[in-house]
Amino acid sequence: MGRRHAGVNIYHESEILADLAGGLPATLPYEGDFVSPETRPYLEKYIMRKADVPAEKVHRCFRLISDMICSAAGGAAAVAGVHGGGSPVMEEILITATYDFEEKKKIAKYLAGIEE
Repeated sequence: MGRRHAGVNIYHESEILADLAGGLPATLPYEGDFVSPETRPYLEKYIMRKADVPAEKVHRCFRLISDMICSAAGGAAAVAGVHGGGSPVMEEILITATYDFEEKKKIAKYLAGIEE
């Protein structure tokens, strides 16, 4: 059940990350621009979020987010997260076929004090 729940909700995690990060992970300048003496000062100036957090750390954070949600590897990992242990539909079929719903109903009724 936990595997099915994780597979169905994995995209929600990416959605939250994308909401927090905004569009920058998808439009992040190339790594070479961050090391170029000509463009680095501009990129550091505009990527800053807080005065006490160095631009390099902000850049590294957004680079990681970009790798997680915008890259080919990130896309493959997202699909593998859904289908890696079997598709959610097949997991539901297996759960329905093997889970003893009636026994769980009896337990819930017992815990609630409902007598048969």
